[in-house]
Amino acid sequence: MDYNAYVQQISTMAVVPVTDTNFQIILPQMISYAELRMQRDLDFLSTQISNSNYSLTAGNGTLTIPTSAFVVMETFEVIDGSGSSMPLLAVGKEFIQNVYGTGSSTGLPQYFAVYGGDSATTGLTSQNMIIGPIPDLNYAIRLTGTVRSAPLSASNTTTYISTYYQICLSWHQ
Repeated sequence: MDYNAYVQQISTMAVVPVTDTNFQIILPQMISYAELRMQRDLDFLSTQISNSNYSLTAGNGTLTIPTSAFVVMETFEVIDGSGSSMPLLAVGKEFIQNVYGTGSSTGLPQYFAVYGGDSATTGLTSQNMIIGPIPDLNYAIRLTGTVRSAPLSASNTTTYISTYYQICLSWHQ
């Protein structure tokens, strides 16, 4: 099913003409909701990526990740000076705060926890991760998770979901 067929089907189900102004306003939100929900629920392999564009700085136990980087972050690895990678264990923020909170314990990071969003936008722009122990050196890191696929639109007329899951796309409306 392509974009035009999908729009026609939804307008028919909603008993609204395709040209209705309110329908046109809400249509992108409807598509976004349906596609994001399906991407979260079905966890498509094609949407999983690995990103090594982040790094930890010596003495800084926080890493900020833009919310646009991942829908769901799955793994966090530290790459040491030899090029070896070590996955960090996800723990509760209280564990890191209680065990490594004073900042006196530094070393190769072993744990991470999602701490919360940026205070300026209450998490709409970025999420903060806390690390324990606090890095003793600068380390490259690799994050793996799922990303959002390009949404169905007038300019992107077919997607993996619209091609193979067209019935599901209609159910989520």
